[in-house]
Amino acid sequence: MKDSPNKKIIGILGGMGPYATLMFLKNMLDLTEAAKDWDHIRTVTDSNINIPSRSRAILFDETSPLEGMIDSCLKLANYPVDVIYIPCNSASFWVDRIQRAVKIPIINIVNVATDTIITNYKADKITSLGGMVPYQTDLYRNSAKLFGASHIKVSEALQKRVIEIIEAVKTSGNTLELRGSFSIILHDAIKETSANGVILACTEFSEFCDIEADVPVVDSSQALAQHAVDFAEGNIYE
Repeated sequence: MKDSPNKKIIGILGGMGPYATLMFLKNMLDLTEAAKDWDHIRTVTDSNINIPSRSRAILFDETSPLEGMIDSCLKLANYPVDVIYIPCNSASFWVDRIQRAVKIPIINIVNVATDTIITNYKADKITSLGGMVPYQTDLYRNSAKLFGASHIKVSEALQKRVIEIIEAVKTSGNTLELRGSFSIILHDAIKETSANGVILACTEFSEFCDIEADVPVVDSSQALAQHAVDFAEGNIYE
């Protein structure tokens, strides 16, 4: 069948990590109203697992991932796709520099997740649970300020527990033990920061987006996937 003239082609720069990319694609499928295969959205994915570690680039001044991300985005643009999504919070640190090298829009997952929790849930004092790049570079604090809200960091001790969970999910997936541990971390973060909204600022945490909490919780991967679906179907414009 021919592509619907009303649907855009979504480019995805993935591989950071591979399972997070898979979860993002699943989120897109789950959020699309489709009765048949051809009702879904056409995507082009570069799961580029060779892009250097975003965390190690920031923490230890190792090889920057910028060149690899630009290369993949240029390949996606030449496919061509209409827009590029990067389901990786840490990659957002480089999005502005990538955008200067790529003509088509690149959507910033941090801004999408922040906008979602503020607009949909009226949260004005948020916290986020994610990797060391968002934590150290204040990606969510800067984004919250942009949208007129405040962001409170979790303590270094709690952040250490968050990193341990991220690494465990990368190797073990969503186990009952990890779900229990993450639930405790989530509730500790809410108590520690007094936040009225929490962003799951690591795309591996889609595994835990259904865990109940006393305040609204927005999964950054799901928020980005919803944005992609809306864009592809012509409901929003960039």
